[in-house]
Amino acid sequence: MVEKSNNKGHAKPLAKPKRTRAYAPKCDEERPTCLRCREGGWKCDGYAPVTKRSPNKSTCTSTCTSDEENSSVKDSVANPTTQGAIVKMFSSQTPTARLQSAAQLLPRPTSLDTLESLLERRFLGHFFKFTLNSISSSYDTGNFWLWTLPNLIQDHRLIRHSITALGAAHWMFQSDGLIAPNQITQYNGFIHRQYTMAISHLIPIMSNNQSENIELVLVSCLLFIYLETLQGHHSEALRHLISGQKLLKNLSQRGSMSCVEATGMLPKIATLFRALGSIVNAFGENKILSDLTVYAKPMHGPGDPNQPYDSLTKAMDDLTLLELELSDIQCPEEEAIRRNSKLEEERDRQQKMYDAVIQRFLVWDKRFAETEKVMSPSDNYDFLNLKVQQAMWQLVLGEEFDEEPELQPEECWPLLDMIEKMLIMTPSTQRTFALRADLIPPLIGIYGTCPDFAVRRRAITLLRLRRRKELVWDGEEAADFLENDLKMCMVGLKTPSWPDIGPLANKNALLSYDDGN
Repeated sequence: MVEKSNNKGHAKPLAKPKRTRAYAPKCDEERPTCLRCREGGWKCDGYAPVTKRSPNKSTCTSTCTSDEENSSVKDSVANPTTQGAIVKMFSSQTPTARLQSAAQLLPRPTSLDTLESLLERRFLGHFFKFTLNSISSSYDTGNFWLWTLPNLIQDHRLIRHSITALGAAHWMFQSDGLIAPNQITQYNGFIHRQYTMAISHLIPIMSNNQSENIELVLVSCLLFIYLETLQGHHSEALRHLISGQKLLKNLSQRGSMSCVEATGMLPKIATLFRALGSIVNAFGENKILSDLTVYAKPMHGPGDPNQPYDSLTKAMDDLTLLELELSDIQCPEEEAIRRNSKLEEERDRQQKMYDAVIQRFLVWDKRFAETEKVMSPSDNYDFLNLKVQQAMWQLVLGEEFDEEPELQPEECWPLLDMIEKMLIMTPSTQRTFALRADLIPPLIGIYGTCPDFAVRRRAITLLRLRRRKELVWDGEEAADFLENDLKMCMVGLKTPSWPDIGPLANKNALLSYDDGN
């Protein structure tokens, strides 16, 4: 700010306020010309322009937080008083808002100037904002995903590296076809490094049988299953699933459950393993998984058959429990019964369990019919999903639990129409990953139980309608496999019977695994 002079070329500078390092005031705070200069006729030299950087969506949160903020966030999670405030905050939020709030509790990388740290932060955020929506489901896992997992990330590098790798794998899965080849190599290398670091933290933990360490091993096993599945490594995913179920089985057999159950985490983890086993063994060709019925919660009463459900979510929860019960039933093979007559008693016991599950389903069926009268949300995805699952259950009514039903074309067309409507409701612009076997196994089941070629072609077409993957069941892979089977049937090279779906130790099966693992 300078004073005008009658002598050209001379200017008398005014005394300026004393500047400080933090703040350099002008005459006042009015911009662009300060009030004093405007009233006194001075030429104001204004204020230095402020450059506003637009935040980068992928790295903004990773570069805008100081180390002090990071430590305060971690301390707040560890502080029981603050935890109560966090719980109160989460309880008033929608599920999506809870996931975003959980993402804010993530520990920040210590070195933000490296590409590796930026990628860690990016894919940790992707996990909480997107991946968690895919892997969480209506299975009764309490607050495992929203409460337990964020706390584990704060305290254990094993879980942090596992989740980072999983978030990166899920992002690559969704971005399939949109990533440059050189970037694919870069991201695969990042996933491999995170996976390797997770394993390096897992090995010393496995040597200690403390209850907390057992839970960490099981949680990491779950995350490895999802990671391998997203990368298409189904045999490795099955290996992790079998290992985790064996560990749970051994815990129950040696009486070690009481010390672990005290934390409340083990039943939730066991429920997830049972659910994954149910999805993998959807077609029951080979029971390679352990029996975890010891972890099952006692089934509550079926309720009043004339009383509708309060919500579709409650109806789905009850049906899911029935699916887990049905999946736990393991029938001895006829050949094994002939070799060992004692297995006849086991067969009778399993038949009684099957009959009890069917009776509970009949009550569910009546309650859902009453719910349909009250709600009738015919264009709702969850409602159509329940209708499809209801139809698949009704196929086995009246059959022995070890017998396969055979569908007629007139039974299949309405079911295929509902599935098509559900698929149209799902996103078409990117691949979808889900941990519920809602659409792909039913389409495979329709193909296997109906010999009509037109029905089978329609099922294959619907498998290709969306790029969808439900745990180990990939829609495109299933369509290619069944199309090849259909061609062989049409030229008479095989009968229109069930193809080898799996899981089988057979490389020609849709879902194969290495029996040496």
